[in-house]
Amino acid sequence: MLSKLGRREEAVAVCEGIIAHRPDSAEPYFSLGNTLKDLSKPGEAVEAYRRALALRLDFAEVYTKLGNVLQGQEAFEAAVEAYHEALSLRPNLAEAHANMGAALENLGRLKEAIDSYRTAVKLDPRLLAIRV
Repeated sequence: MLSKLGRREEAVAVCEGIIAHRPDSAEPYFSLGNTLKDLSKPGEAVEAYRRALALRLDFAEVYTKLGNVLQGQEAFEAAVEAYHEALSLRPNLAEAHANMGAALENLGRLKEAIDSYRTAVKLDPRLLAIRV
């Protein structure tokens, strides 16, 4: 909530406090990663997401967010791998399909990209703004 209010540095401190009390919980690391991403600290965000995944391998949303950060770093192959992991856990995760389409497009794998975009729009028609 603090992050959405523009108080991201404070949100980092809150996440770190929760982690200190619950170091075995993936959710605070996920929140920390999201906040660090918003603070334009992609390397730290990737680290937080990887910590979350070390604690909970079945956290599809973390794989999706990790893929987004990796894509922002132009690590497109690694982003595709992260999206594949997300989709192996939750095949109907439209955001992961859409973002995988973008990563595949950046890799020049256009047929696969179009297939991902189509699946994303089929799952969530609100994603019509993506390039199909």
